[in-house]
Amino acid sequence: MSDDHPSKPHFIEFALDELKESFLMAANSIAAHKLRSALTLLGVMVGVFSIIVVMTTMRAMRHYIQENMSQLGGDTFIVQKWPRFSVKTDAKYRRRKDITLREGLAVEKRVSLPRNIGLETGFDFDEIISRFGKASPHADLIGETVGSFGVHNWMLD
Repeated sequence: MSDDHPSKPHFIEFALDELKESFLMAANSIAAHKLRSALTLLGVMVGVFSIIVVMTTMRAMRHYIQENMSQLGGDTFIVQKWPRFSVKTDAKYRRRKDITLREGLAVEKRVSLPRNIGLETGFDFDEIISRFGKASPHADLIGETVGSFGVHNWMLD
């Protein structure tokens, strides 16, 4: 056995001395540069906090989207004049022809694959008055067919 290679106990002792010296140098550096150390620690904390916030927000958004999509069902197909999120004054969509009840009923009669087919339409009013009272200004009234309950997973108790 040659004397060139240190024995294992000597190597472990050397490594522990190096680790102790490195730790003392780090502690002295932190003590000597308190502001820099505090700012570094603050930066790390802000970075970790930001990642946690972004991940939590993404998880909440995914849950919200999945919940809203599950209300429609995975086999839902929608035909409508207006996009889901649009401004009703957009001329491109205003020029589209309205889908009539007759056309909707014709589609409902011809298709056989869907389990539920619902037709709905919306009406914009400046004021709605009924025998029960008066609605707030600019009320929206939505009309639905019976098939809409199955399409939207609505339950009547």
